[in-house]
Amino acid sequence: MRQGLLVLAGLAAGIGAARLALLVIKVEGASMAPTFRSGDTVLTIRRTLRPTVRRGEVVVCRRPDGMPGPYSYLIKRVVAVAGDPVPGDPGGEGETISAGRIYVRGDGERSLDSRAFGAIPVDHVVGHVVVRLAQARAGEPRTHAVAGATPGLRSSSDADTGGG
Repeated sequence: MRQGLLVLAGLAAGIGAARLALLVIKVEGASMAPTFRSGDTVLTIRRTLRPTVRRGEVVVCRRPDGMPGPYSYLIKRVVAVAGDPVPGDPGGEGETISAGRIYVRGDGERSLDSRAFGAIPVDHVVGHVVVRLAQARAGEPRTHAVAGATPGLRSSSDADTGGG
């Protein structure tokens, strides 16, 4: 009996630790297609466990301050970090990304991203996407709820829904 209780206590502690370290996010929208599409579920490691944000990785970040829309979080690819040239600098002024900021974009053609709202504070990054857990199935109903560690967390990758 005592061993059973110890196993249950260990399992509960492990689940609690995983909930603090990981987020399971359901993607809404098409701006990260073809990498991720609406309805895909991804596993994210919280940034508190891995604070460095690298160019090329996909992150979940808080919506920029003052940007309207139904979602609190966005899923985007980091395309430039501090010191990198601003991607597609229209003036060709040779501007670079400021310290403590990153430039993010969706992988799809239609994406509300840094091209519209500029570089965002690296502190807006909530976590790093590490793997797709499940792919959306054709005809699957699209939900806005996100399963996992943070009840009510929503993420969007689609400018069409105002999500970005």
